[in-house]
Amino acid sequence: MKKLIRGFNSNQYQCLISIPGIGPIFTAGILAEIGSIQFFDSNNALAQYAGITWKHSQSGDFSKDETPMNKTGNRYLRYYLIEAANTVRK
Repeated sequence: MKKLIRGFNSNQYQCLISIPGIGPIFTAGILAEIGSIQFFDSNNALAQYAGITWKHSQSGDFSKDETPMNKTGNRYLRYYLIEAANTVRK
């Protein structure tokens, strides 16, 4: 296990691995894709980087109720986050 976290900030590793659904593989993948959480100014910035935000669809006063997920961004990071959420969901 020590080889897996070499080069990563162990505090960030321990924080991520404590989240239900995120094991050592997802943790390593997430840290590999983002580098350090300190690179992002806010949660929204990280969500946009991962591409897990929703598209805004509006025209004048009309705003669409159901909007698809915006799939621009880092597809590998999005995969790790969505798979971890599905693990918890199941």
